[in-house]
Amino acid sequence: MHLSAVFNALLVSVLAAVLWKHVRLREHAATLEEELALSRQATEPAPALRIDYPKALQILMEGGTHMVCTGRTHTDRICRFKWLCYSNEAEEFIFFHGNTSVMLPNLGSRRFQPALLDLSTVEDHNTQYFNFVELPAAALRFMPKPVFVPDVALIANRFNPDNLMHVFHDDLLPLFYTLQQFPGLAHEARLFFMEGWGEGAHFDLYKLLSPKQPLLRAQLKTLGRLLCFSHAFVGLSKITTWYQYGFVQPQGPKANILVSGNEIRQFARFMTEKLNVSHTGAPLGEEYILVFSRTQNRLILNEAELLLALAQEFQMKTVTVSLEDHAFADVVRLVSNASMLVSMHGAQLVTTLFLPGRPGPRKQKWTVGLYPGKVREAQCQASVHGASEARLTVSWQIPWNLKYLKVREVKYEVWLQEQGENTYVPYILALQNHTFTENIKPFTTYLVWVRCIFNKILLGPFADVLVCST
Repeated sequence: MHLSAVFNALLVSVLAAVLWKHVRLREHAATLEEELALSRQATEPAPALRIDYPKALQILMEGGTHMVCTGRTHTDRICRFKWLCYSNEAEEFIFFHGNTSVMLPNLGSRRFQPALLDLSTVEDHNTQYFNFVELPAAALRFMPKPVFVPDVALIANRFNPDNLMHVFHDDLLPLFYTLQQFPGLAHEARLFFMEGWGEGAHFDLYKLLSPKQPLLRAQLKTLGRLLCFSHAFVGLSKITTWYQYGFVQPQGPKANILVSGNEIRQFARFMTEKLNVSHTGAPLGEEYILVFSRTQNRLILNEAELLLALAQEFQMKTVTVSLEDHAFADVVRLVSNASMLVSMHGAQLVTTLFLPGRPGPRKQKWTVGLYPGKVREAQCQASVHGASEARLTVSWQIPWNLKYLKVREVKYEVWLQEQGENTYVPYILALQNHTFTENIKPFTTYLVWVRCIFNKILLGPFADVLVCST
């Protein structure tokens, strides 16, 4: 009887301990949700997301991590993860291998040459690399209980959050278009910045990109020892960057710039709307020249003389503004209605992206920069006259989109290449057909390419190659 009582007491104690651990686990998950909910702005319209903790834990322990990436190299790669984890103790991301794990691309040791991807838009910088360590999902049994992040995460590095030029060029513009690259991400994602910086002087600008409060690496330690993201995107698109900082070659514009003024204006319009800045005309009631003034370094020593000279030369009012003394929304308001901007420092000059369009009421003519499509119905006809004379006639129809455009000058480029040769002869033509006689040989096969050119510089694609035999 005594042994039975002891056994019953022991059993009750074990059950109580198990129940207590289960309750603590549920409380831990609820704590994370509360932390994330508190970090949201009061204006967030979306309700707090919740995670079914037992189900999430089962999926992770049985299925493991799932990764699919876009891009061929680490410098242009963005990866989409399910159940990617992060150890605050080791400061490492973890890929857990389970029954349904996917790792594409599966690079093997090439993943360390030098990394899976760049976390920032500064290309191939060894302080900005992203990688993860690998573990079997069974290792979770010996690790701290995971805390699941319910939000869709966009994980990246800021390069220099205290410098306005870097903030816009390296972070805000790439973040804006990366969020647009994947459906729904702009409205669902929470930004996680992993470079280790504090908020920086311009953190409020990052908050404009998502309805959810961004989180810094230091804040993750308060959420749990092992964090697991149910859904995460890692990396940033570099497609909007136009400048390189000289880590590999002398600094200057990138060799292959892929962004145009249109995309920058779209971003600037988004930012001015978020900052509640209007473009309803000069706030001072007249045209003015805006001069950036600094108080600590890179000063304009003859600022007073400069202001007077500008006013006299251009017969306009001059206005000074300072990033140190003015709210950024006020700076944007002044820049977006100015006729001219003068500054001695690149961090200030990045605000030129908020300058208004061309003065006057003229609307932009979109046809100026549009490219021709392929020429249509290209064909060739050959004829032979005697043993040494031949002709090759090539004709085509205008590109389909030309009938909807007003183009100042339309020309056509034709390439003739004798089959088996490495060289070709180009011709620029004004008409849609031409008979070639010079250097055309009888009983010879020619390859012919035709494309359209707008205004001498806008080159369209070549139509399918024609194979023409004389």
